[in-house]
Amino acid sequence: MQTAFPIDGCGPLEGADVAKYDSQWLLVSPEFDVLVPDDYPKLETVNLQYRLGYITLTAPGMLRLDLVPDVIEDDESVWRKAHDVDGTPFTVVDEGDLAAAGSVISWRSPAAW
Repeated sequence: MQTAFPIDGCGPLEGADVAKYDSQWLLVSPEFDVLVPDDYPKLETVNLQYRLGYITLTAPGMLRLDLVPDVIEDDESVWRKAHDVDGTPFTVVDEGDLAAAGSVISWRSPAAW
């Protein structure tokens, strides 16, 4: 059994072979600034489960969201410029309107913006 924290600031994910998902996603504001638990303590209430090939997110007052974890997004039309807490810019992939219904969930892209 492994433990990982796939979404920065959110709860743990436990299961076989989940370590590869550690720190793969993060939550950002509509302005694409990174959300951190110091400013948004309810991030820690996000529950993660791995089932049927999806990472499932749940939290009080939130609709369930299922992420497909093993997709590499190379469509540049969904790349966005985000800013880390110190203002450093980096590239994320916008996961779309459904993910944005509560917050924008973005994947850290290895590509340079």
